[in-house]
Amino acid sequence: EYAMLNIYSYLSHTFFSGQNLVVLERDLKTYMQQMIEYKQASAHHIVSPVRDAVSKLICSTTDCSLRPHEETYYSLLFATIVSYIFCDYKLALELLEKRLDSEKLVPRNCSFFGTKEFFDGLIYLAVARSSPDLKWVFYLKANQIISKLESFVQIGKFNSEHKLLLLQAESECVSGDKDVALNKYKLAIATAKKRDFIQEQAIANERLADFFLRHGDSNAAREHYGEAHSLYIQWGAKGKASHMC
Repeated sequence: EYAMLNIYSYLSHTFFSGQNLVVLERDLKTYMQQMIEYKQASAHHIVSPVRDAVSKLICSTTDCSLRPHEETYYSLLFATIVSYIFCDYKLALELLEKRLDSEKLVPRNCSFFGTKEFFDGLIYLAVARSSPDLKWVFYLKANQIISKLESFVQIGKFNSEHKLLLLQAESECVSGDKDVALNKYKLAIATAKKRDFIQEQAIANERLADFFLRHGDSNAAREHYGEAHSLYIQWGAKGKASHMC
């Protein structure tokens, strides 16, 4: 049983580290079949949200719903991240709020080196841009998360620095400092590339493209959307790449 639970840790961290999703999907199939053979129902259940997230990123969103099959803590965590990646910010916020409620019942939950906070902050900032009445409420929530990410960078710069830079870029966008935001976006992309976090390099390129589009530079936007699309394909997220077209 302990070995099978360690497999969950391996598979989830493989997902968050940006390893190729097609390879991860194959590993998930192999290990989940072993869990069935060894009658490890609990381990199989806890791994299922990882499998669902990988499947949704690989397949087209027209073929699968972004909503989780159930609303357990880990199902909500992975579904929140996938919803954000597919730019369904309304659903992502809904699932995030449900996950925060579920955390009250979980004695201990994993942050995955700041990845959970990273996506929470991105969701709050995305919603802040589209909700004028609640803009500063979500902005303040995001900046509380940025403070947490700063502490993660002190502990593990390799895993967290590019995440912090992208959150800072998005935050500066909401507050209106375009020049600082642009510099932070570029630093986030360069740092994610240097550290080989291909999925977060893709996300940063997509957010920079959104930035350019909002400010009327369609050529620069097209360039970064193209780069994001290419990176999503390299990651194995063909469903997400198709969603961009």
